[in-house]
Order: sequence, then C-alpha cells, then structure tokens
Amino acid sequence: MSVNSLSASRFAKQFSGHSVIDTNNLSADLKTKLKELNVSEADLKAIAGADGQIKGSEFKKLFALVDGFDGKTDKKARLIDGSGQATPTAQLNQALLDEVKANRAQAQYAKPGTTSAPKQTPLTVDTNALEVDAKDRLPEVNLGVKGQSQYDYAEKNGLDGDTACFPTAVSQCETYNKKEFGKAAPKLNGPDQTIQVAYAEDKKGRLAIDPTQAKIAREYIDKALDAGYPVLVGASYADKNYNHDKMTDHFVSIDRRGYDDKGRLFYEYKDPGDGGRTGRLYVDKDTGKLFKEGDHKTGFVSSADYEITQVRTYKGLE
Repeated sequence: MSVNSLSASRFAKQFSGHSVIDTNNLSADLKTKLKELNVSEADLKAIAGADGQIKGSEFKKLFALVDGFDGKTDKKARLIDGSGQATPTAQLNQALLDEVKANRAQAQYAKPGTTSAPKQTPLTVDTNALEVDAKDRLPEVNLGVKGQSQYDYAEKNGLDGDTACFPTAVSQCETYNKKEFGKAAPKLNGPDQTIQVAYAEDKKGRLAIDPTQAKIAREYIDKALDAGYPVLVGASYADKNYNHDKMTDHFVSIDRRGYDDKGRLFYEYKDPGDGGRTGRLYVDKDTGKLFKEGDHKTGFVSSADYEITQVRTYKGLE
C-alpha cells in the first residue's frame, strides 16, 4: 500500500465506477482472508441489503467495517504500520479491492445495460412456466390493488403520458399502502437499493439475468406480498435505452401470487400502460426469470412480451 491512512471518502473513491461485492458468491480468496482476520461474512451481508450485493453508496457503509473490525476505530483507517508492513486493516482493504477487480471481469457484475446479450430464447407459458407441486405451494395472496392509467395520472399531474408509467406504478403501491397502513405505510427505497435481476438484453429486449438475483428477487416479492405490500417491478419489452439500468422500459405493480389450473406459479400485476388492468407473470423454470407471454395482437405494451429487469425494495423490509 502506498498511503498511510484512508478516510471514508478516499475509501469510497477506490471503488469508483461500477463495483460489486456479491456476498452470495464470495471468492475463495476473500473468504480465506475474512476467516484469517476474523471478520464475519454476516457483517458484509448486513451492509449489502436485500440483494446481497455491496455496490454504490453501500461502499461508504463498508468503510466503518474496514476501519473498525479489529477494534481500533479512528477517523482514518491505518494502512501501513511503522515497520512498513500492511496492517490487518490494509489487508482487508486490499482483499476487497481484489474482489471487485475479479468481479468486473464477469458479465453479471458489469454495469447493467452496457453490453448486449446474445440472442435469448422467447419464453412461453406452455413450454417454460414453472409448475409447483401442491405440497410445496405458498398460500395465495391477492391484495386487490386498484389499477391506475398512466395517461390519466399524467393528465392530473402535468406529465407526459407516454413516460408516466413509473410514477403511476409508484402511486398504485403508495395509494394502497396508505389506505391499508396509514402512517405506518412502508416507504420505497431509491434505485440504489434495487434488486437488479438483468444485466444485459438482446435486440428484442429479452434479458440475460443472474439466476441468483432472480431467486432473491422472487423471494423478496413473496416476502412483500406476505407482509401485505404490493411490489414495484421494472420490465423490458424492447431494446430501448430507458431508465438508470438502460434496460427497463416499463413499470408495473405486483399485487397477487397464485397458481393456475395446471399448478403453474403466477404473479399478477396492475399495468399503468394498459389502463391499470391486470396482467400475469410466470416464472421460467430454468432461470427463474419472471415473464409475460404477450398476444402480439397490437403494438401496445399490453400485447408485448415482458421480462422483469428489477425489483424495487421497501425501507425496513430486508
């Protein structure tokens, strides 16, 4: 190490750009170093939040762990001791930097939407939808969220109706939560706390996803529905360059979990782009990807295929 100490701001700058430490898939080298230094993986998971990945603003929280894991907390982490040898703090810092560098070489940890995916296979309900044995099914949940049209919402709020799906989908969730929970209604986190399932899309807007994140996202949807909260999710239906992940083209609000007559798990949602009407997502049995098979009868989003890119989280529901 070439510096004697590291402040919180300088620590975070080391991880500038898109950096990821995935606590669901730590490298053997980092696990060994954590064990050697007596640092708990659980401490990293606590920082990572619902998706299990440390990224963005969470690196600022990581500094407190690096600075104080050995009980010698000060305003600056000491990186070099008097003999010129790396301190335990410096060793942990370097191990985390090495982890980020290794992850940057893996497609699923690249900045979302910065590369194109190879051609993805279209998904159909009959061929791809996950069937769940009766003994393994979760209780059905139907919150009955009232759907809203993004065009009506836009007119009332002075917005462009063609791009108002996000605030309308948020309103669907918040209006329901306020009615059901009053002052105790949960608050949505910002985009930095998103569970990002997709990392690339092909020319048709079909997604390459991280199966681990898909599993985490679905578990989060189940957890939120069981708590009585509708879930805001992003969807891709074309190769467009919208929103912070450059893949999400649309937003809807999931409010129901159930099983069809063939035992296939589904999640229903209210779609602002379809006048607030109900649509249905299924689960790809191979990847865990949530998808809607469109009927392709019109050029409207209601007829398009959807694949879920991301799940937005609530504060306090980790």
